[in-house]
Amino acid sequence: MSVIEEVFSLYGARGSAAYFGEAVSMTEHALQAAHFAELDGARASIIAAALLHDIGHLIATVPDDIA
Repeated sequence: MSVIEEVFSLYGARGSAAYFGEAVSMTEHALQAAHFAELDGARASIIAAALLHDIGHLIATVPDDIA
């Protein structure tokens, strides 16, 4: 499995979970971050970093009330 396939698999499996009590899912939060980076004129590598900045939350199980 490629890295890209692994990322899609993680978002498919766990991305619909709430983003730590917020009104958005993990996937929505990641897409918002990437969107705002793009609006700001960021390079493609920064947009990708914004998209993936919380990928660890999809890998590790953490409590919903982490603050």
